[in-house]
Amino acid sequence: MLSFSYWKLGLLLGIILICVLVAYYLSKRKESFANKQYKYGILICCYDRPEFLIQTLNSLKTTNKEDLNESIIYIIDDRSSNNKTTTLIEDYDIMNMEGIDGLELKIDRNRENLGIAKSLEKGFTFLFPKCEYLTNIDSDVLIKPNWLSKLHEVYERSNYEKNDGNGVLVSGFNCIPPNCDHKILSTNDLYHVKKTIGGINTFFHRDMFPQFINVIKNNVKNWDWRLCDYCKEHNIPIVVSNPSVIQHIGFTGLNSFGKKKYDYANDF
Repeated sequence: MLSFSYWKLGLLLGIILICVLVAYYLSKRKESFANKQYKYGILICCYDRPEFLIQTLNSLKTTNKEDLNESIIYIIDDRSSNNKTTTLIEDYDIMNMEGIDGLELKIDRNRENLGIAKSLEKGFTFLFPKCEYLTNIDSDVLIKPNWLSKLHEVYERSNYEKNDGNGVLVSGFNCIPPNCDHKILSTNDLYHVKKTIGGINTFFHRDMFPQFINVIKNNVKNWDWRLCDYCKEHNIPIVVSNPSVIQHIGFTGLNSFGKKKYDYANDF
């Protein structure tokens, strides 16, 4: 009888020990993810328009897995009123794809509608300490599988060719007149130097974050134009990949007025 009691006690202690070890492992795993450094921080801020968001999320899944596994994706729902948008985000299954083992996905929903500039400020501030490069894409775009590595290449080369390593602002979306007002100043085999870009996509090194985030924070309206103004005032080149690796598919927006005129990259 005594030996049977000791056996049960040993079993109970064994179970407790296993539970403690599992809890310790999970806490360390959570801590490692919290402290993990990523090459790319991808920010998507969205509001309603699920018909475009689903295309963007599906397109993002085609990104080269090598790049995805060095990335964290942060999706911010700016208090969408359309339940389809919320469901699309909550059910996003990119983490379940074969070959994905280093990607992190973070989903957040604003308690109130903040607008794009405040959502970008929130997202970039979260990604800044975790990622070497920060990038945002609008929720109504398509992307090429190599978009991250391409923008990285553009950044590294243009940074030293055009600004002696002091930083540049990059985009993968080349919209030009008459579709928009973003004129090309010069061109080479890898990138265009431009006068301005829109906010559909930006890509920059985290060293540029303190400068850029202040512009976004202090210019809720037309943040992208003010960012271009800042770059011009501080001699920071604005460059765009050649060809485009991002395409805009939304027909309406601040500077898009339906299919007759909207921001569109002819070289995508």
